[in-house]
Amino acid sequence: SDLVVDLQTDTVGRTAPLPIVVQAKATDSLGVAGVIVHFSALSGGAVTDSLVITDSLGHASTPITLGTLAGPQKFLARIGALRPDTFAVTAVAGAPSAIAISGGNAQSDTTDLALAQPFATKVTDAFGNAVAGAKVAWLKVAGGGALATDTTITDTTGTAKVGYTLGALARTDTVTATLAGTTAKVTFTASAIAAAASNVAVASGNA
Repeated sequence: SDLVVDLQTDTVGRTAPLPIVVQAKATDSLGVAGVIVHFSALSGGAVTDSLVITDSLGHASTPITLGTLAGPQKFLARIGALRPDTFAVTAVAGAPSAIAISGGNAQSDTTDLALAQPFATKVTDAFGNAVAGAKVAWLKVAGGGALATDTTITDTTGTAKVGYTLGALARTDTVTATLAGTTAKVTFTASAIAAAASNVAVASGNA
């Protein structure tokens, strides 16, 4: 059997736009009809037809459905004891649908200082795959601090971060991060603590 190179890319969980195809050939390189081809998925996907008989030109094919894990996925075509052919297909994450806190929550520091760690979120699709390029909107809903920016974009790990500087008053600030285009959001808190006294000065009563 000969491998037909497959360079498809599609979204996780979807049926690929093209089937995978092999051709059974005789020693004269002509196609051989009536040969049984076994198709299978090696990494979470699925084949529509696991057993196909080659046509008059020696071709056998099956549609494939990608698994739910983003990344390379492999499908196998085997004819008897011959070396099997492996097809590599790339599955990419689906649309962003969920957001979760991944770092920086519930910090505390002295008033007027920037927090040591940024607020961090992770955006995923419906199957938990990290989504790059998703927009996250940040909003301070309580407190006197300031966000470094009001929108950030997720990186290749699905992470979006923003810095935060505490305000002048000792209090707890609240910030939300909303996944743009959805109602999904998370809430961060940060506490500003008054600075410790550095000296003592006479206010009154000195003779």
